[in-house]
Amino acid sequence: MPNAVLINGPIASGKTTVGLALQILIPGSVFIDGDAHDAPDALSLTTRWTYALWRIHEALRDALAAERSVIIAWPLRPPHHEFLRDAIHEYGGTMFCVTLCPPVEVVLTRRGRDLSGWEQDRITQMYAEGYHTRPFSDVFIDNSEIDPASTAQRILRALRDADAVP
Repeated sequence: MPNAVLINGPIASGKTTVGLALQILIPGSVFIDGDAHDAPDALSLTTRWTYALWRIHEALRDALAAERSVIIAWPLRPPHHEFLRDAIHEYGGTMFCVTLCPPVEVVLTRRGRDLSGWEQDRITQMYAEGYHTRPFSDVFIDNSEIDPASTAQRILRALRDADAVP
């Protein structure tokens, strides 16, 4: 049965980089970056989330129909998690959710990425909203002191332990 791995976490927690590293470890898998939604920046954040969800949904449907594993990197709010969970189950997949949870102080150091003022404010807000402690997560990983490849290896071990390896 195909699987979907959701990688959750605040902005700049490493979701995309870790997701791409995990894609290398899961042959034939499809990587979906939720932030690559092509919605105009002028739209509200809520509207951009809607664009992202539908783009993820379409890619998820296509990948699972082709019996390919899916890795989705996107900061998840509970309704987004529920929407994706239902879609994954509708298409016959199983789901495993990983939350990357480096300390906010580490994320705000930029970790090799320029952060705009808006992103820095949003990161602080996301930690206040609990993006790093989502109760729907199957595993939490503080990746502040490990590289993306090692984080991906840790996720793969967690998938194996849960018998959820694609």
